[in-house]
Amino acid sequence: MLKIGPKIQKSIYRYEMKNTISGRYERYINRAYLFGIGTGVQMARFSNWGFQDIGITSILATLSLKNFKEAFKMQRALKPIKQRALSIKKAALK
Repeated sequence: MLKIGPKIQKSIYRYEMKNTISGRYERYINRAYLFGIGTGVQMARFSNWGFQDIGITSILATLSLKNFKEAFKMQRALKPIKQRALSIKKAALK
């Protein structure tokens, strides 16, 4: 057994279970990009499409848009937190 296996499993578990706003934002944006790339790959195969490809592409596009929408919500929630952190940092430097 490789020694790196448990380390990867632990880091993936930590990534998926992180429940902060920034953690959720990262997950949503990463999933949105992944589904967007999948949609692009499906669109590149347009000349060889069958009936199932229409469904696959629409599902991937829907998931991508849904995750972008959720990431945008998390980004809006994260904005005041970042502003507060910057104001604290500026006050500490004075």
